[in-house]
Amino acid sequence: MLAGPPPRLTPREVQILPYIIAGSRRSEIAVRFGRSEDTIKAHISNIVRKFSAKSTREAFEDIHYYFECFGSDGTKSQYYTKHLKTNLTLDASGTSAKLTERYSCEVLFPCEERYKWVVWTDCGYIRNAEIDGQPAQLEQSALGGKMFVSQSKNKYCAFEKFYRTTSLEYVSAFPGKSEFWTFNVMHKIVEFELNISFENCATIPQLEGLVHNEVGQLAASRVSLPVIDKKATWKILDPLRSFNYSLVWTWEGSPAL
Repeated sequence: MLAGPPPRLTPREVQILPYIIAGSRRSEIAVRFGRSEDTIKAHISNIVRKFSAKSTREAFEDIHYYFECFGSDGTKSQYYTKHLKTNLTLDASGTSAKLTERYSCEVLFPCEERYKWVVWTDCGYIRNAEIDGQPAQLEQSALGGKMFVSQSKNKYCAFEKFYRTTSLEYVSAFPGKSEFWTFNVMHKIVEFELNISFENCATIPQLEGLVHNEVGQLAASRVSLPVIDKKATWKILDPLRSFNYSLVWTWEGSPAL
């Protein structure tokens, strides 16, 4: 699996990837694209170099993973997030929280999209959801939960870098009870950072984090998030995948989830 940002490939290099995965000969690829074997050899050498490998055999696993993850047909990720930084601040009573996310992204393939953001909560409600500073539209989600969608489409060019911000307020329907919040990250991420502040809270809950893979199954055991000086930090490095992350809050005197 790729350990960091995916390489920047040209359109022709991307077209050649499935032939490398299938084990096609250079002569076969040359006939398919109407190019000389030397030209195809040069493309393959560039691909291998961009994957920081010395041979197609060494690069094969990363090439296959890239091909499964990224593409321009709309069914795969067309950009990735180099860094997602999330800040969560609870109010004094612990009954509501302000969540803000900042994405640092790079586009691999030209694309146009209305951004979608899915959030699940088990015993509360969400208000004032915004994407890039504009009120987000609430739409039906096939995944369940609440799906917030940006009001307008954005167009991006290949290798363009852009930033995105999202924010919302969460209000608990049962203050002081244990809760389970899940947030959906719908594109590939290299580095994830979550900072939680309890500076205004008189009582601090026990806090755990979970990561789920793209099909919703648990991909890692629960991670205890220690609170030091009323702050907690959770970092995940180099996953380069889409995932759901959950926060489990267990207040004193409440049953654990």
